[in-house]
Amino acid sequence: MSKLIQFINNNIILSISWIILASMLLFFFIQKKINSINSVSNNKAISLINKNNAIVIDLRDKKDYINGHIINSLNINFDNFNKISLSNLLKNKKNPLIITCYNGSLSKKFLKKFIKNKCIDVYILKNGICGWKSDNLPLIKL
Repeated sequence: MSKLIQFINNNIILSISWIILASMLLFFFIQKKINSINSVSNNKAISLINKNNAIVIDLRDKKDYINGHIINSLNINFDNFNKISLSNLLKNKKNPLIITCYNGSLSKKFLKKFIKNKCIDVYILKNGICGWKSDNLPLIKL
């Protein structure tokens, strides 16, 4: 133990660098684990929709939603979302929620609102509508 302390004292910059590097790696792996918990693939989303009557929330603007959206999805603009919308969505706690946007990045911000309200059965569609389209899955146009 005394050799370790002596090594740290003799190589303070190296020791601090290793501590910072280890902390960054730990943070990266924890963040990756947290982000992967609530994301679902297109196949899993289809299963949730068909078997569990999942509610799909589309965060894109109205124009994009009209040009193509997942069947029976709700269009809720992220900028106009408020606590009233959240309480209306939380009434159906028995149904899972799948949040989607163009590529999945906006959905992560939206997910935090549900986590704060202790809503557990909420998922993000991995790669968003862009991923849905790339898998040639159907979109409904209005």
